[in-house]
Amino acid sequence: MRLPALLLPLSLLFTSLLAQSISTPTTHTLQISAWPLPAASSTPLARITYSYPSLNASIDSWTPPSPPTAKPKPDRGGAGDTDLVRIGFHDPVTQHWHGVVTSAASFDPQFQRRVSLHVDGKGVVFHVGFAAWRTAGGNGKQEPEVEVVPMRRGPEPVLNKPVVVSEDGKVEGAVAEKTFLQKYWWALALFILVQVVMGGGDK
Repeated sequence: MRLPALLLPLSLLFTSLLAQSISTPTTHTLQISAWPLPAASSTPLARITYSYPSLNASIDSWTPPSPPTAKPKPDRGGAGDTDLVRIGFHDPVTQHWHGVVTSAASFDPQFQRRVSLHVDGKGVVFHVGFAAWRTAGGNGKQEPEVEVVPMRRGPEPVLNKPVVVSEDGKVEGAVAEKTFLQKYWWALALFILVQVVMGGGDK
């Protein structure tokens, strides 16, 4: 029969296609917006294309917001609403805004910037980070750096850990409980000392 001879090539082909589909990175596109606090709506800031799980990213477009023209409010210690800009994206599924707040001065040419895309296990962005720092030469790149930050598992408790018992039946690593005298010998010694001093004073 030729059936077993045909099953082997088909199984190899299926395994190859399955491995290729698992290892092939998925490309995503995210539109990030800038939303100054005084503004009624946001404006496009950057269009980023990234792949998961390869964690590669590139900027397709970058349109930084205009510098603020209004003076800062004195009741905010020199930092008014016009100095703050929200950076993030609007989730159409949850109808929530995800992002951070930064200073409008972060878009000054003397600063270098970095956009961080925090993704879950499926490569979906759930948070956007933004950082800016002053460059040594005073001239930063026009477009920011982009990084894709995967979600990392935190420490997990060890459950059902086997108990190791020594030859004499004691649990290894367990601290022996102190007796009453070992715990409070200092109190007994202090009591005896007080009694001796008081007895000597009466004489």
